[in-house]
Amino acid sequence: MSDPITKIVKTISSIHTKGHSSLNSFATATANPKLFPRIAVGVTLASCLIGYGVMEMVETKREKNMLVYEENHAKRKDMSENEAVIRAMVENAKSSTMMENLENAAMAQKNFVMVPFDESVTEERKDQEFMQKIVQRSEEIKKKGRP
Repeated sequence: MSDPITKIVKTISSIHTKGHSSLNSFATATANPKLFPRIAVGVTLASCLIGYGVMEMVETKREKNMLVYEENHAKRKDMSENEAVIRAMVENAKSSTMMENLENAAMAQKNFVMVPFDESVTEERKDQEFMQKIVQRSEEIKKKGRP
C-alpha cells in the first residue's frame, strides 16, 4: 500500500466514484416532477449569470484595447502606404459608375486572385492606367495626411 502509484489510483478512483454518485442524484432529482421546474429555473439562471459575467469581462477588455488603439492611432501622424492606397480605392469606387466599379473588380479578380501576377491574362494598358491612377491618388492622400 505504500506504493505512490497505488495511492494515486485509489484517490482518483474514490473521486470518480463520489462524482458519479452525485451525478446520479442530480439525474434522479431532475426526473422528479416536483423538483424539475426548480432545477430548470436554477440551471437557466446560473447559465445566464455566468454568461453575463463572461460578457462583461470580454467587453471590458475590448474597451481597454480600443482605448489603446485609439491613443496609438491618434499619435501616428503619417499615413501608411497601404492605408493611402485603400483610401484612394474607396474614393475611386465612390466616384465611379456601377459599370466602372464592376470592371475594376473584374480586373482586380483577374490580376490578383485568379492568377497572381500572371501577365498573360492582363490587359496591360488598362490595368496600368488604373494602377497609376490609384497610386497617384494615394500619394496625394498621403501628402494631405490623415483626416
